[in-house]
Amino acid sequence: MINNALKHSEATKIVFGIERFLNYIVLEIKDNGKGFSYPDIVKRGKGKGWENITNRVEVMNGDIFVDTSPGKGVSVTIQLPLTTS
Repeated sequence: MINNALKHSEATKIVFGIERFLNYIVLEIKDNGKGFSYPDIVKRGKGKGWENITNRVEVMNGDIFVDTSPGKGVSVTIQLPLTTS
């Protein structure tokens, strides 16, 4: 996600955070870049970086939330469950 922001967003600010809760961790990345239409990227089969990110989150039984639109930057939140042995 950071690579996508650096490569495509034209952002002047990128913020990354990670936080642990009782049974999951949350990763959050926000930028103030140009944003994009996420549904259009998915529909057109473009955005291999996004496809890879989504696939990795699914493999780890996590959830991903993408909030973006043209001109509004990008906010991505990923929740991943912590497994216990």
